[in-house]
Parts: sequence; structure tokens; C-alpha cells
Amino acid sequence: SLYTPIAFRVQRQKSADGLTLSTWWIKMASYSCSGVYAYTHAYPLSAWAETLVINIEATAVLFLVAYYQNKMDVKFFGAGVIFCISVVLLANSPPEVIAFGQASSSILNVIAVFPQFALNARLKTSGDYSPITAGLASAGCAVRLFTTVQLAGSDPLLLGSYGLALTVNFSLLSQIIWYGVTSEGRSLMSVLKSDLGRSDEGIEEIQLGTTDFIQLSAEDNIARGDSNGLDEDIKEGSFLDLQGSTVQSTMDVSLLGKSDKRILDTAEDGTRNREEGN
Repeated sequence: SLYTPIAFRVQRQKSADGLTLSTWWIKMASYSCSGVYAYTHAYPLSAWAETLVINIEATAVLFLVAYYQNKMDVKFFGAGVIFCISVVLLANSPPEVIAFGQASSSILNVIAVFPQFALNARLKTSGDYSPITAGLASAGCAVRLFTTVQLAGSDPLLLGSYGLALTVNFSLLSQIIWYGVTSEGRSLMSVLKSDLGRSDEGIEEIQLGTTDFIQLSAEDNIARGDSNGLDEDIKEGSFLDLQGSTVQSTMDVSLLGKSDKRILDTAEDGTRNREEGN
């Protein structure tokens, strides 16, 4: 269940703006290479069932991201057809090619995280990649490093692969925590528990600039989730006071989803208009 927290999070918030589609295409390619290698070598299903399950999870996340980013178009399904044909061709390739695919799977899995790194850095947010997933992946790589030293004679290829994967996944986890704490003003526990829905904190702050913040209260109207009313309040200016102050909202942070960008844009436009008026 490595990617289940991400799928649950996307489905809960009805938005995948903090994820990159390319990450999941590459992850599917990585796990497919490993699956084809195990299948063509007639390994028992128990030996590669974990890879199969993770690949199914990655596929589910891919479709969720495409759906909520409105990218389930002809191009998306065309890429899916090409992907399936490529997997079939790989399965019927010479053993050397299949072995190369297996050797490449670890590298592909590492490369897959880079687009997510770039998106988080560009938006300066913790994004929607699960800290639980990044943490589990880091722990798994650390365990594999240990077992490689103990049981595989410190094989340099395996050590290099698992060491690189550990570095990348732990770096992603650190980035998520860094932006969650420094840019979004959240506590460490709030960031780590973000997949579970509501934070324990009543207030979340999202930084707009050096001094401007939108303060989102999680105290009232949670059941109602009145995002339309919130937008109207901000547009009318009844809650807008960004001159070193805050915008008060009665909307639960976990309900923001796609509307959060609209709210941020509206607030920034209001600030700009007030500056022009002065």
C-alpha cells in the first residue's frame, strides 16, 4: 500500500494540482519492467506480488491525477495504448533486453520523483505527494541497504541503487516538510498527518508573499464547506485586509481542493487593486 495514501488524499480533496502526471507514467514503466522480468523468468507470483500491487496502485494514481487535472483526453489514452504495446513487446524481447529493463527499473523509479521535486520547488509548497509514502520508501531503501550488506556481500550495484533511491526519497520527504513548515506555516505533525484530512491545528496559514497571509480557520461551517460563500466574501472585500493583516475564512483546510488557487488569486488581485487605488 505504498501509494494508497496519495490516492486517498487526491480523492478526498478532489484535486491533484500538487502532483505531476509524468511521475506516474515513469513509475508505471519502472514497475512494469520489473514485473515483465519476473514473469518471463517464471518466478512464483509470491516473489513479485508486491511489485504487481504497487504497479496497480501507481496506475490508479495516474488515472486519478489525469482525471482531476482534466487530462483524460485522446493524448492520454493514446499514450496508454503505446505504453501497453511497449510492455507486450518487452515481454517478447530477447532475454538481454528484458534484463536491461530490469536493471533500468531502479533508475526509472528514482527519475520519476524529479518532476515532483521541480513542481514543489516552483510552487514553494509541500504539494500533494504523500509524506507517508516518501517516508515508507525511505525506510524500505534503508532496510534493503542493510540486508544487502548482511546477505548479499555488499553488492556494489545493489548498494548504489538502494543508496540513490534512499537519498532521493528522503530528500523529497525533507522538501515536503520544509515547505510545509516554512512556506505554509504548519507544524511538523500537521505536515506528516496531511494525508489523513483535517489537521489538529485550528488555523492554517498559506504565505502569499513576504508579509501577506491568508488565514484559514478550521473551526466553523466544516459540514457546510461553503467555498462559494467564501469566494463572494473575499470578492466583496468584507474579509479582505492584506495590509499586514489576514483574510479570515470559515472553511476547513481539507475542503479547499481546487478552490484554494481561486481564493489566493482573488486575494492577490484585491491587494493589487488596493495598491493601485492608493
